[in-house]
Amino acid sequence: MQIENKTVVVTGAGSGIGQALTLLLLERGSSVFGVDLDQSALDATQHLAQRWGDQLVLHQADITDSAAVESMPAAVSASLGAPDILINNAGVGQPVMTVLDLDDATARRVMEINFFGTLNMTRAFLPHLLERPSAAIANVASMVAFIAPPTNSVYSASKAAVRMMTESLSAELKGTNVSVSVVVPGVIKTNIAENSGIDVSPSDLGIREMPANDAAEVIISGIEKEKFRILVGRDAMGGEVLARVSPRLSSLLARRQLESLLSD
Repeated sequence: MQIENKTVVVTGAGSGIGQALTLLLLERGSSVFGVDLDQSALDATQHLAQRWGDQLVLHQADITDSAAVESMPAAVSASLGAPDILINNAGVGQPVMTVLDLDDATARRVMEINFFGTLNMTRAFLPHLLERPSAAIANVASMVAFIAPPTNSVYSASKAAVRMMTESLSAELKGTNVSVSVVVPGVIKTNIAENSGIDVSPSDLGIREMPANDAAEVIISGIEKEKFRILVGRDAMGGEVLARVSPRLSSLLARRQLESLLSD
């Protein structure tokens, strides 16, 4: 499918990949309904998107709030027209700590936003997408859905849940007008660590980060090609292969990458 002249809903539109997706979609001729919990982040996106005028509508909402999400499709239709594409990008990380050290409230927050937020949005918009001539859903998981590093247990679990739910949904919707993609980014340069209260960045571990703008290009291209899996970055591509060939080795390599943290 082509994204030009489509109405696209993007969660997490205030920063990182979500902001990059929003700006690139506007540039490609889409109208965007951008959702984020952080109003100041939405204001920053609005500032960057001034030249697209009424192609962009920004909406402050909590995607874990079922009532707020249920009313969203009507808001999209009223402001931009019927939605054609849903990109569930919003997510948070977890503090780098072991299962025993991670508190219950933080663990539940990660699952609520990453998995249940994605599920809420999918359920709310799917009936409307099924009414369109062609439509798409793209849910952003992570490379950690394949290779789970230590001290990231709940974040990895939340992204694995997104991946499996999305792949199941793809099978459910086979033969319909809605294409379904699971997006699997590697390490992308965003502010997810800062927003999640994490005091260790990928650069601290010597990990090379892909720019968010480049990630957005790959994701949009994948949606247009109706790919089942959209692997973003060489690390994601390599990680998927390694996880299939030797799950145990992939786990050991992930641990080695974080050995300096685990020894502290």
